[in-house]
Amino acid sequence: MIGVFGGTFDPIHVGHVAIANEVAGGFKMDQVLFVPNSRSPLRQTPIATGQDRSEMCRLATRENPIFSVSTVEIDRDGPSYAIDTIEILREAYPDDELALIAGMDIVDELLEWRDSSRLLENTLMIVVERPGFDEAKLRDVARELGAEDRILPHRTTPLDISSTEIRRRIKAGLAYRHLLHDHVYQYIVRHGLYRDR
Repeated sequence: MIGVFGGTFDPIHVGHVAIANEVAGGFKMDQVLFVPNSRSPLRQTPIATGQDRSEMCRLATRENPIFSVSTVEIDRDGPSYAIDTIEILREAYPDDELALIAGMDIVDELLEWRDSSRLLENTLMIVVERPGFDEAKLRDVARELGAEDRILPHRTTPLDISSTEIRRRIKAGLAYRHLLHDHVYQYIVRHGLYRDR
């Protein structure tokens, strides 16, 4: 099984890597692909460039042999749709089961995703639980999409870290190094990312 962990990763932080480690272990995954998106149709436009975010993902994941970074969304023009990404990755990995890894925040958006029912016909979605996770709501969404056996909640160690908070700390001149892989921290400092926004 290959996990497909998409997100803005603006920047990638230790919480992202911890989630990937726990999900990979829990589902005995052979590989986890970190897929920074170009532009989510339902989210704010990323601040760092696709190249910067992809490189930070490489730096954060390079010590784990089952982690790798795919630029399939960065390399495409326009918004990033999960259905398109999965179809491209399925061609690249025809013999592997693909499983999307997502946070619980996607539950409110999932019905708005392009072709979400078709996406989940033969793709697992592993939804990472956080404090306050509404499993009943997830079950309702899964039922509406006809994907009760394809959307799986998974409890991980809660880490209260967000990329938004890291960017706020950088702009305010507050400590943030402890929230990032050291190579990512050095990259942000070297390139002056997030200081003005």
